[in-house]
Amino acid sequence: MANEQHAFLRRSDVPATPKLQAMIDNDPDFELIVDPETEIHEACGFVPCVISDVESGVEIYFKHSIEMTDSLKGIIGNRDCCLIFRWGAVFFEHSCAAVLSYIFAKYANGLIVSQGQTVSKSLSDLRQEAISVHELARLEH
Repeated sequence: MANEQHAFLRRSDVPATPKLQAMIDNDPDFELIVDPETEIHEACGFVPCVISDVESGVEIYFKHSIEMTDSLKGIIGNRDCCLIFRWGAVFFEHSCAAVLSYIFAKYANGLIVSQGQTVSKSLSDLRQEAISVHELARLEH
């Protein structure tokens, strides 16, 4: 079964991959390298990543417009695009999604909403989730 998480952002805040990588590298708790050929603004499918020296990745879909339910309209504010992260049961894939979600929330003012929820996760909750899942992926390796 696939898991899904959404990052609602302002299009102008979505960083190019080199800047995104610098944001990730700025945090000593995460070992994640996003394929440098990835264009986040055009992402549509599997994005290769290396996490803790293991080749993995996560599906990322960039949506230029947001189809939202009434319950989401109030929380996304002026965010006009969405990154959808999708992964399976593999800890490495989940870790890629968790770390990227946290980075987008911290550095790009992203609101992160998990599948089936209508409340954005707090930055501290996102960080704790990313650290926990990242550690599980390291242990699996």
